[in-house]
Amino acid sequence: MADRRIFRFFTPVIAMFLLSCAHGYDIKKPVLQSDNLKINCILYSPRRLVPGKKYPGIVLNHGGMKGAEFPVRAWSEDLASKGFVVIVPQFRGQGGSEGQFEFARGEVNDSLCALEYLKSLPYVDPGRVGMAGYSLGGLVTLRAAERVKGLKAIVVMSALSDPVKFFEGLNDTPERKRRVERYMPEIEEASPLPSLDKIDAPVLVMHGELDGRVSVEESRELYKRLKSAGKDASLKIYPYASHGLLWNQAPREHALKFLEERLFP
Repeated sequence: MADRRIFRFFTPVIAMFLLSCAHGYDIKKPVLQSDNLKINCILYSPRRLVPGKKYPGIVLNHGGMKGAEFPVRAWSEDLASKGFVVIVPQFRGQGGSEGQFEFARGEVNDSLCALEYLKSLPYVDPGRVGMAGYSLGGLVTLRAAERVKGLKAIVVMSALSDPVKFFEGLNDTPERKRRVERYMPEIEEASPLPSLDKIDAPVLVMHGELDGRVSVEESRELYKRLKSAGKDASLKIYPYASHGLLWNQAPREHALKFLEERLFP
């Protein structure tokens, strides 16, 4: 039984890897300047670029505090194999980049810096660019989308979209409560909820019902507020999924369809 569970867990990952190998992609590692910091990036592109052809681009913002981990890299490879040019900025203080963690402040600058670089590439169509983010990268994506116009699609997966609610949920010990209270001004500043009216691109919000790290209620509230602001928003909740949506085939397929419909001619 344990062997079967392991097989079911790794099957979508193996399939994604084999599909990427079959179609092919190339990887480069540009280093960009963001706020005078050197930010390492990973750039994925289709292996055989057609001369003169312009490809759609995606900035993919990773989650966590360790840089781009395997699920984000694997999904980037898969997207590149399907005709997208994808750039993953390794946020400051992560993945060998200079600087330190700033909780969705400087990281937003890193994401926007990667966006401008992506749009400057001669084989990318600057009029067909989107942004996606997972977990903390979802928060960065929302904050970045508030500051830039012209994005054609936004995808946020398991997004930490309400930092205040998230950290208030960590007040389970006196020490944690004191720390949250100390940093609450910065936490409130990081929230995208007060400025959702500035987003001008269609947004796909995705979350797992069983997410034990970021509550699914954050995405439900995000969707509700986007709709109240008159935005083009859709919500997909996966009853069987936890925080790691990128490990599941259905969410990846739904996100791919959403991006293809809005970024391919």
